[in-house]
Amino acid sequence: MYKIAICDDTQPLRRMLKEFVEVSLGMDEEYEVDEYSCGEEIIEATHKKYDVIFMDVDMGKLNGFDTARIIRKDIDKEASIVFLTAHPQFLYGDWQEYGNGYLEKPIFLDDFTEILRKVLKLGEK
Repeated sequence: MYKIAICDDTQPLRRMLKEFVEVSLGMDEEYEVDEYSCGEEIIEATHKKYDVIFMDVDMGKLNGFDTARIIRKDIDKEASIVFLTAHPQFLYGDWQEYGNGYLEKPIFLDDFTEILRKVLKLGEK
């Protein structure tokens, strides 16, 4: 079973991405999706390990990069992290050290499906 987290401070976007997971994986794969509205929430869920985390870059007190650093350092070194941003200029510096890709908002189903399948290594033999 794939475990997927969506961390974004916009509830309608979390709901849409959850629907994208359902469409992208459908009946072919078993999965579980958890939603978080801020970096602090996902860090508090330290008992949870994820295959992929979709992480908004621009969130309240703890931004997506800082959240990803904490996750990588203290919680889960293996999870794939895909950054979400409406501001591609925020994708600077060493984001690739903590992330496995990014999606620019607005997010389209085809782009989401492509990166989800890539980080979950679906279709590879």
